[in-house]
Amino acid sequence: MKALRLVARLLATLVVAMWLFVIVASLLEDGVSWDLLPTLMGTLVLGSSVATGIAWWRARLGAILLLLAGVLFAVFALCTAGQRHAFAVATSGGPFLLAGALLLVGSRETPAA
Repeated sequence: MKALRLVARLLATLVVAMWLFVIVASLLEDGVSWDLLPTLMGTLVLGSSVATGIAWWRARLGAILLLLAGVLFAVFALCTAGQRHAFAVATSGGPFLLAGALLLVGSRETPAA
């Protein structure tokens, strides 16, 4: 179960790092924009970063927050994707949903034998 938790935490960390890279690159390229969509995206990335940090500290709470982040990313992708909604939802929310589910399963206590 320890390995499952580690894989989930590393997956969440990798995905957050990728989103942070995208946000920083976008800021450097286009500058700060207070339009609705970039602001929502930045808020989602910030929230998922916090959820990932909490997941390293408290597995169960982090798992619930990562699942929530995955759902919010999926809804955001569904609302903003022009075409290929399923692909957008899977690539945006899927990794957080997977990490949250793995962490939730890995944080379950094994019953005493």
